Amino acid sequence: DIVGPLGESRVTDRTGTTTAFFDANGNRILSSGYSTSIDLTTPPGRYRIEVANLGTLAPGVNKTTTATMNVDSSQPDYFPPVVTTMMLLDGGGAVVTRLEPHGSGSLLFSAADYIGSTSISGRVYQQVRSDATKVSYRYGGETAWRPLTATQVTEDTAHGAGILYRVDLGAITNVDRSLVDLKFDLADVTGNTTTVTMVPAFSVGPELPPRRRTAH
Repeated sequence: DIVGPLGESRVTDRTGTTTAFFDANGNRILSSGYSTSIDLTTPPGRYRIEVANLGTLAPGVNKTTTATMNVDSSQPDYFPPVVTTMMLLDGGGAVVTRLEPHGSGSLLFSAADYIGSTSISGRVYQQVRSDATKVSYRYGGETAWRPLTATQVTEDTAHGAGILYRVDLGAITNVDRSLVDLKFDLADVTGNTTTVTMVPAFSVGPELPPRRRTAH
């Protein structure tokens, strides 16, 4: 499902979501809307799941969020790791949707792995591999990703939110204005992986450039 930064279900975002399944050779074996199911154990093996959501960052600015999961159903645990929470903070620690140019800010996010059930009540919490947790960014229009440092803050096992990370975004804000893409790479101990890309994730300065008046 599509979940917001505070864990809320984003029902209206479901209409812009598609799901596709691929076998180990890259052949598409199923595509559907936001909700679908498939037996990945017949036959057991490696599969790729791609979930894409087409939404908006702000009025007039489209946003595409893609989660690519590589799983191995021949293993006892073939549930991929997931991003559980995410918040963008300004230099004062307030939750914001964009950062000020040449200012400061940070990103808080948590990641977890589960096994045992697809239902929330039946899930058993597991750690993600911290050494495999990577965060990258690029400015709008760029193709190459630049690494960011994700520092572990704490771990929430009581509610299953997982390991909480903080990412300093001060270096990103050293521009007058830009849209910013983010990429998160996760892995569990079994080898299942998840990559989440947000294009764009937020903006430095206004999401849209200021309008220019036409001289008469």
